Amino acid sequence: MKTLLILVAATFAMPLGAEEVDPFNPQEANHSVRFETFSMSLADAAELLRAGLDDSKLYETSVTKTAGATAKQESLTVLRSQLGSKALNESLLESIYPTEYEPPNTPNSMTITGSGGEKLDVPASAVGQLRDIVTPATPTAFETRNLGISLEVELQAHADPGVVQLRIAPEWARLVGRSTYGEGVSKLEMPEIESQRLTTGAKVRLDQPFLLGTFNRSPESAVDPTAATRVWFAFVTVSKVEP
Repeated sequence: MKTLLILVAATFAMPLGAEEVDPFNPQEANHSVRFETFSMSLADAAELLRAGLDDSKLYETSVTKTAGATAKQESLTVLRSQLGSKALNESLLESIYPTEYEPPNTPNSMTITGSGGEKLDVPASAVGQLRDIVTPATPTAFETRNLGISLEVELQAHADPGVVQLRIAPEWARLVGRSTYGEGVSKLEMPEIESQRLTTGAKVRLDQPFLLGTFNRSPESAVDPTAATRVWFAFVTVSKVEP
């Protein structure tokens, strides 16, 4: 498996040479998107949600719980962009792995050179050990899987100047092991990847934390053995910032 470390933060906005941005025009102003996740026990998460707290209070309570070690801040990403633009932040390890193989091959016969220079066909079973003449399974096609953290956001204007339309797609992917199939020259390896992703869109009021949703790691998580008893809260806060 070949790997390549990639760290990328990209914003697709106005091209170079465009007119100067007017910070008082809400369509052209820069906006900051702060994405955060917190995890806590299933019991604590259920209690908070049943309390009927608004999103800002739910966020404040999650932050307070991190100080008391009853919650853990899992991630923090800040990405800035303009309305009408897509922005992407990636911290990735590019993993390339085979997806198709040519099966192993054992020749039915071999050609050897005799003492007089003559060519002789000899059954493979009569020449040494098979492992010396068998061609093992050979990869013929490959795919690439990005491992790490990526966050894609898109902001659009809303009729209410204090609100923006947000589309957001965070994803985590981790290599947790490899599965093997077959034996000997037929042995193949494939990566085991654990991922979490959330894709959604919402109307978000500026400067107020917004709960995007909750999610979990797989109950069979190799990263976190307590995954089945923990819940993640995903919050986003969008703010207008000066250029």
